Amino acid sequence: MHASLPRLMIFERALRKELVASATGVFITLVTIVITTTLIRILGQAAAGKAGADAVVLLIGFAVLNVLPMLLVVTLFISTLLVLTRMYADSEMVVWFSCGVSLRGFIRPVLRFAAPWIALVLAFSMFVSPWANQQAREVAARFEQRDDISKVASGQFIETAGRDRVFFVEDFDAVARLVTNVFAALRDGDTTTMIVARDGHVETREGGERYLVLGPGRRYAFETGHADGSIGEFDSYAIRLESRAVQFAPPGSDARTMTAAQLAADTTPKARGELLWRIGLPLLALNLVLLAIPLAFVNPRAGRSANLIFAVLLYVIYWQLLSLTQAMVGGGRLHFGLGVWLVHALVAGLIALMFARRSSSAKLDPFSLRTWRVRLGGGCK
Repeated sequence: MHASLPRLMIFERALRKELVASATGVFITLVTIVITTTLIRILGQAAAGKAGADAVVLLIGFAVLNVLPMLLVVTLFISTLLVLTRMYADSEMVVWFSCGVSLRGFIRPVLRFAAPWIALVLAFSMFVSPWANQQAREVAARFEQRDDISKVASGQFIETAGRDRVFFVEDFDAVARLVTNVFAALRDGDTTTMIVARDGHVETREGGERYLVLGPGRRYAFETGHADGSIGEFDSYAIRLESRAVQFAPPGSDARTMTAAQLAADTTPKARGELLWRIGLPLLALNLVLLAIPLAFVNPRAGRSANLIFAVLLYVIYWQLLSLTQAMVGGGRLHFGLGVWLVHALVAGLIALMFARRSSSAKLDPFSLRTWRVRLGGGCK
């Protein structure tokens, strides 16, 4: 009994060390992918005038914080699956089996490794991600209230929020508020006015109204349905810049931005659905990391492709069922008290069945404990 304790401690320490190393690598890879794709998307929005260039870093940070709970869940599942699959493929598992470590013996070290990660999933899903969602909306609201010319990006056609103005500038100096080679199309009812100017600047007049003063240039005006129009030249032409007042949505206006306390107090279906999702993410992480233990089995002679494909399939099904349950609770078609545990209980039952099946099949498996004890001459001494 006492002689087995050092072996058990060595086993748990070695397993946790490998799990931590694998999880670190997987997490860094996933975060890098998310940051890269988010950067491309937000830079595209900034170039199209749909996001402020000065807020790109902030928006990327908020986007990463928003998806971080899911990244942590995927990291746990993949890292546990990869480590245990490698141990099977390299016949390392049979060594531990021959030393008296059962498949259920992996639960304790795996859960001790996963516990801090699951706690982070809970903290981020309940508190950090809603805050990041709210901050991202406020940044977007601040951008929307800017005047038209402040949204212009050099070399891009920008349509204003009201869709009645289109601007193009070849170069825009945001500090000096100077523009070069300007094209503007303004629609007022059935009249469309197009303006081409060599340069311009932004000035503030009495009453605080801001104008884009252009010149010299040309002005073309025509009415819809009429073939004729007017053409004129000007030395100076002023366009009043429109801006909208900032309307910040309060944190409780959208379920995704609600705090945990607000969700708990709100009994509307949408709030219940969001609360189910936030509670479900830590449970999802717990079930997936336990599911990875029996899923990792690999016959060293057969390769590891089949079990990895099956693991991905189970993950997708679990994710889709959880999303479906959230939608049903959010739509008022399923009671929260049933939906919050239904999918997780089904998966927990599947995990128990897989553990039982894997343990019973070990007696017939050519790579079972009994076979390897014979091959190793009586087991681990």
